[in-house]
Amino acid sequence: MSTAEEESLRTHFLGRVPEGARAAWEAVEELEPRLAALVASARARAPEVALGDYAVVDALAARVLFDEALADVPAPLVALAALEKLETLEAGDVLLAEGCARGEAASLRAFERRYGADLDVALAKGPSLGVGKDDFRRLVRAHLFGGDAGRPPRIAGYAGRGPLRAWVREAAARLVSELSRRPSQPVARPADELDALLPPPSDPELAYLRHAYGAHLVAAFSDALAKLTPRQRNLLRQKHVQELGADRLAATYGVHRATASGWLEDARKALLAQLRVALRARTGSQGVDSVVALVASRFDLSVRRLLDAPLEADPR
Repeated sequence: MSTAEEESLRTHFLGRVPEGARAAWEAVEELEPRLAALVASARARAPEVALGDYAVVDALAARVLFDEALADVPAPLVALAALEKLETLEAGDVLLAEGCARGEAASLRAFERRYGADLDVALAKGPSLGVGKDDFRRLVRAHLFGGDAGRPPRIAGYAGRGPLRAWVREAAARLVSELSRRPSQPVARPADELDALLPPPSDPELAYLRHAYGAHLVAAFSDALAKLTPRQRNLLRQKHVQELGADRLAATYGVHRATASGWLEDARKALLAQLRVALRARTGSQGVDSVVALVASRFDLSVRRLLDAPLEADPR
């Protein structure tokens, strides 16, 4: 690595240091080669991750610069104490975690190769969840890699103090426990199912639609769901039952956010189109657009109530 590149790493790192501690860091001898050695160590241990040197430095620095344990260290010594912590991090694991947090495709594949078997063990050792290995792996990916609005992905919370494998095992075990404690939904009665699809009969038109189509609508909705692919049904469950957003779905399936959003919209359109076909077949009527539009207006409720079942195997 050239001197210019080493200096740029140092400058980049110092730009991340809180202003009150910068002078102490600037006085650290050979900061440039020590940062370069950390970057090289991280790359050697996680060669699959295709992040730039600055991203590696950022990931490592974030885990020490704001460490509350250093709050009581005298200012002249804080940089040396933090540097000692920096050089004892699991650098390769931090890099892999950072790549996954950023949704980097090669990192997500590497995570699956390294820790997939650990997730299978966590599922096998815990209470029965009624899901298969592939489904559980997808749930873990959504849990760890998907960030909610204003909150980074959970894997960004890996501190690098111990092996990432141990952290993943603990996170998977906690997820199994959490899922096993969720109350099961009561079995819907036919009237409940119809209420999920159509609003209460608050005016004559709604009363007519319920009377004319109510006897066929729930069965037609089931027919329409059966016509979807397993992935389409899973996407609708994950969106409307498990309440996963597009970012989490993208991380779960290892695709771009726009791709996940497109899949969701395609699944929604396919379900409504199949509902129109199934309802016409069951009623013999072509005038079903009004009732399908009502179902579309309550789409989230309809799916939550009538598609609340475990994820299916998803042949690819």
